[in-house]
Amino acid sequence: MNKKFKNLYSSNIENLLINAILIMLIIISSFSTAYALPEAIVIGIYGNNDRIQTALLGIVEGLTKKGESYTVIHLPELTMQNTLNLDILITDADLLSFNEETYATIHSIETRGVLFLLGNSSKFMISQTYPYIEEELNGNKKSYELIPYYSLAIRSEKLYTLEGRIYSESPKLFSEKIVEIMSDELFQSIFINTIPSSVSKSLCGEDWIVKAWYVYIVTLHDKLIYKKDVAEVRGDWIICQFSKPSLYNWFLVNYKLSHKIYEEGYSCNSWNCGWFVEQRMVYSDYNILGQRIHNFEPQSTANPDLEIYAYVLPVSNIVELIEKLRGPDYFLWPSVKEPSLLARTDYQFKAKIVAYSPMNNSIFVIKDATDKVTFRFDKIAFYFYALKLEKYIYNISMKWPLIMITVTPVKVELPITKSENQTKIETEDLAYTSYYLISPFSILLTIVIIVASAMAVHFLLTHLRIYKKKHKIK
Repeated sequence: MNKKFKNLYSSNIENLLINAILIMLIIISSFSTAYALPEAIVIGIYGNNDRIQTALLGIVEGLTKKGESYTVIHLPELTMQNTLNLDILITDADLLSFNEETYATIHSIETRGVLFLLGNSSKFMISQTYPYIEEELNGNKKSYELIPYYSLAIRSEKLYTLEGRIYSESPKLFSEKIVEIMSDELFQSIFINTIPSSVSKSLCGEDWIVKAWYVYIVTLHDKLIYKKDVAEVRGDWIICQFSKPSLYNWFLVNYKLSHKIYEEGYSCNSWNCGWFVEQRMVYSDYNILGQRIHNFEPQSTANPDLEIYAYVLPVSNIVELIEKLRGPDYFLWPSVKEPSLLARTDYQFKAKIVAYSPMNNSIFVIKDATDKVTFRFDKIAFYFYALKLEKYIYNISMKWPLIMITVTPVKVELPITKSENQTKIETEDLAYTSYYLISPFSILLTIVIIVASAMAVHFLLTHLRIYKKKHKIK
């Protein structure tokens, strides 16, 4: 069996297994939902291909994992009438023709539930935001957009703005990543039509409300060394708004960046070492609509294998973070010191950014929210008592051109208490206080006025005495 036929054979077997599992789950579903409760989640499917079937497998598994009941409906046509009772719609943009009714139907799902749109979602004016790849070998660079076969946009506007993206070459990993996102409590809140206070509090804190969740997962398929999937990158941007009266609109950006090296994607010996993460970068720009950064808090424990460089530029309102992870050491070759555990396994970084905008702003925007993770693989050779090191660099960049939320108006009722020398505005958030302060200039002016007044009175009294004496007035 030649290699090409073997790969094709294994791929077909994998797809057959996925379809068999899916058929079994749907059969089980048909029995369990024959007497389904009214709150059963209704999944609508329009079209049929392996991407849709793989996505459905992940959705069904995710709901089953959480103990949710569901019903699967195959739609004969994609119309507004056919989708009115759906909680989830799964379809493939590459199977649809763009017209006014299809566009309206696609987007109407977002206000009632969740849209799972496969393929080229930009066809329906949904930002596809594909990952950007930079490959480098000994100075030779190649850049391109990563457009894997399994590409998914997840969208909802029911409780908050949900923008999810999953990119993978593997149907198995693609399905698993759908389960991972659906298992999140923030995602589950869509189906119960409320965000539990415990979830909101853990993500944002007291008196904050979740407004948006932008999340992506990209799996790395190594075509050079291992010929398989070797790693993944995930980024979460969760935006919360302060719900109490204030002089400004306040926002909390709860950010997480994770990477994971799969066990089969790493080895390190005298001749090869990788894949491992060498560097990570996060960038976000708030300089729009009068917005300002108030505070930036990286949440990372001290680690000798990790260098963190954080740059907060208050004038330009830009936050940039660079993390450098310790790589391998070949000084005692042929003995090799492996890369740090963080670099060769998994690691998650968290940060909180507090920003504010003028009260009359109706939207809050983050521009060019970008993550960049640098993976590396080393090849070592020995030539004439010298080591030759070849470095393979693989950069994955994921950029949201705009993260945007609609501001929830907060009614400001500011009780004012006055005293003789100050006016204090009572607020429940940051206790902003404005005072009438006595400046050096005002003190000097007061002294001048008093002295001038005294001189004027003295002048008048002196001339009055002279006048009385002259005219002998008693």
